[in-house]
Amino acid sequence: MDYFTFVRPTYIENWPADLCRMSISQADIPLTLDQARRLGSNIMELGESFGSIGGIQDIRELINEQIFKFPQGVVPRLGSRSPKDAWSWDTSRGLTTADKVIGVLTDCSERIFDDLHLAINNSYSPHLFLRQWISIPEWSEFRCFMKDRELVGISQYFYHDKYEEVKRNKDLFMWAIRDKFFGTFMRVSHLHSVIFDVFVRIREKGNRREAEVKLLEINPFFEMTDPCLFDWRKQDLDGSFRIVE
Repeated sequence: MDYFTFVRPTYIENWPADLCRMSISQADIPLTLDQARRLGSNIMELGESFGSIGGIQDIRELINEQIFKFPQGVVPRLGSRSPKDAWSWDTSRGLTTADKVIGVLTDCSERIFDDLHLAINNSYSPHLFLRQWISIPEWSEFRCFMKDRELVGISQYFYHDKYEEVKRNKDLFMWAIRDKFFGTFMRVSHLHSVIFDVFVRIREKGNRREAEVKLLEINPFFEMTDPCLFDWRKQDLDGSFRIVE
């Protein structure tokens, strides 16, 4: 199986509806191949390989038709990946205008550059997503590993730092992901083996603390995906929940 055929099912536009409902509210904007090429040509310092710079006013208009649905702003991404390597990437607040969305997408992001090229080279029309902005602390994100519909590992996503919130709430996080979230995810997932990222939001209800899990993205189950606190070489996906102690 070639690379594109392998990774394409993980793109958000190819998720089943039930899986989408486990994620964050978002607007789906399908792009034509011509729009993808013109968007790519506007990527600063990288866009020349798409040809001469093309106008993208039509893409701005498509964004404007959707962005008003999210008063707190949006976080833009392709169905494949986000432009988190863009120089201006900042998720501390949502983007509220089409110009700001375009600005991030075309701000030297090699991820967007690569994924637009991959789509165009495979005659695949990519999708742009505007995700509702939500404040997501780094300590609340986790990478989870499902192999043959079995949960074989959970890791702290930002594993270069230690967070007291993670240590203090480890049991709650583990219960929320493994016992509350995973059963439904496993049932509705269209893939048998996948690496999926979630965040856990804790709410205080009287004397009780409740945890809500939301799906962020899914990634191919292969060694090009960062294993976080696991190690592909050691093949140590043993079902454990790993954090930086």
